[in-house]
Amino acid sequence: MAETSTAIEIKRDILRVIQLKRKFKSIVVTGYEEDRLPFIPSLELEENLEVVANKLAGLLPKMPEVSKRPVFIIPTSEIMVRFFDLPYLGKKERAEAVRYEAQKYIPFPIDDVVGDYYIPYEIKGREMRIVYMAVKKEVLTSYIKIAGNLGVNPLAIEPYPFSLLRALFTSGHLHHRDFVLILDLDYSGSTVLVTQGLNLYIARDFTFPLPSEAISEDDILDKVSFEINRTIDYMIKEFPHQELKELILVGPMSSSSVKEKLSSRFNLEFKEVFLEGRISAEDPDVLKHLGLVGAGLRNLMRYNVDLDFFVDYKEKIKPEAGLRLRDLIPVEFVKDLILIAAGVVGLNFYLNFQFHKLSNIKSEFPPGLIKDKKVINTQIQGIKEKISFYNNFFTHRRYLTNVLSFIPENLPPGIWLSNLNIEATKDGRYRILLSGYGYDREARGLSMIYDFLEKLNTAPSSKDTFSEIKLINVAKGKLEEFNVLKFSLRMDAK
Repeated sequence: MAETSTAIEIKRDILRVIQLKRKFKSIVVTGYEEDRLPFIPSLELEENLEVVANKLAGLLPKMPEVSKRPVFIIPTSEIMVRFFDLPYLGKKERAEAVRYEAQKYIPFPIDDVVGDYYIPYEIKGREMRIVYMAVKKEVLTSYIKIAGNLGVNPLAIEPYPFSLLRALFTSGHLHHRDFVLILDLDYSGSTVLVTQGLNLYIARDFTFPLPSEAISEDDILDKVSFEINRTIDYMIKEFPHQELKELILVGPMSSSSVKEKLSSRFNLEFKEVFLEGRISAEDPDVLKHLGLVGAGLRNLMRYNVDLDFFVDYKEKIKPEAGLRLRDLIPVEFVKDLILIAAGVVGLNFYLNFQFHKLSNIKSEFPPGLIKDKKVINTQIQGIKEKISFYNNFFTHRRYLTNVLSFIPENLPPGIWLSNLNIEATKDGRYRILLSGYGYDREARGLSMIYDFLEKLNTAPSSKDTFSEIKLINVAKGKLEEFNVLKFSLRMDAK
C-alpha cells in the first residue's frame, strides 16, 4: 500500500502545501499549492492565526488525498541552535546537565522554550559535544492553534533546517563527514547552514526585499556574499581547525547564473543540487523548495537525527489533562514494593502453615509415643526463628528502597554524584556516604552544593527517613579540564 505525506510551510508572505506519495520504489509529488498572504504574519496575534488557518483551509482540499496528520515546518528564524561541550555523563544524567548548561546560551528563561539535543560525538570518560536546539513555547502554541482551527493533528512540528537536511540526504549529497555550507535562497526567507554530514552546527536566516520591490541580481549577490562571509567568520571562530569542503546552492532563487557569479566572487566551487531523478514531479520547479519537500519525506524515509518537538510538547498544551496522581508515583519503586509485599505475604503464609502443621502433628501423638519432645520443640523454634528472620529481611529491604529512592528524587540540576557508599552502624542502622561535584563557575558551585544539602534536609520524607544529613567535606578539584567543587555528605538513616 502506498504511503502519503503532507507538509505545510508558513513563510513570511506565503503559504505552501505539498503532498508526496511513495509508489513501490519511487516517490512522487502528487500535489502542490501556494497562496500569498496580505501581510508578513506575526503568529502571536490571534487575528493573524485565523487568517492563516482560513487560507490553509482553502489549500488543503486541493490536495489529491485528505490528510489529517500533516507536518508543519518552523522557519529557521524561530530556531535557536547552540553547541557546547560537557564532561562525559551517563544517559540518566545528561538531560538535566544539558538543560542546566543550555540556559547560559539561550536568551530566554529555559522554562519558556521547548528544547531537544543530540550528541554528534562523545569520548567515554572524557567529554561530549552537545548540539542543542530550542523553540519558544509560544511559537509552538501558535502552530498548534492553527492545526486546531484546521481540525488536524500534526504528525510533527519540524525545524526547517532538518527538513532541508533530509532532502539533501535524499539527493545523495550528505553522505560524507566533511563540513559543508548550504545556501538556500528564497524570497520568503533564506537559510544558511553549516553541517557535518547530518550534524547541524550553524543555522541562520536572512531576507531579501520582496519580488515586487526593485532589486537587481547584483543586490542579491551583495546580500548573499555578506551573509556567507558572516557565517564563515563565525565558523572560523568556533572551528579553527576545520575548513569547508563543499558549498551547496539550493532554493527557488538558485540558478546557474547565481552559482557562477558566487563561485567567481569567493573563488570557490558552488554545487547546485537538484532532486530530479530521486523524486518525480510534473513541475520541476516545485522540487526547488527543498525544505518543504524534505518535511514531506518525514514519514516516507528516516535517518538517525530527528528532533521532534511536538512529541514532547503536545501533552503540555491540553489543559483538560491536568496533573494526574499517577504522574506523582514512581512506577518502578511501587513495583518493587508490590513484589516485596507479595514475597513477605507468601513466605509468611507458607511458614505459618508448616508451623501449624507440625504443632497439629505433635498434639495428635499420645505422650507415650513421643520419645523426644525436645526434638520437635527445637524444630518448631527453628521455624519461628526463620519467620522472624525473613520478616526482618524484607522489612530492611523495603526500608533500604525508601532510603535509596530519596536521593535521585531530590537531586537538582548542576549536581552530579560520583560515589555512593552504604554501611551499617553498630546499632544496625544504615549510614550513607555520598560524594559528587558541582560546577565551579562564577562561584555558583558552592551555592549549588549548599542548596542541595538544604533540599535534602527540607524534603517531606527527610525527617521520617534520616536522623541527620550533614556536609563533611568540600574541596576544589578538576574533572578533565573542567573546574569543579567536590563534596562529601553523610546521611544517617533512622
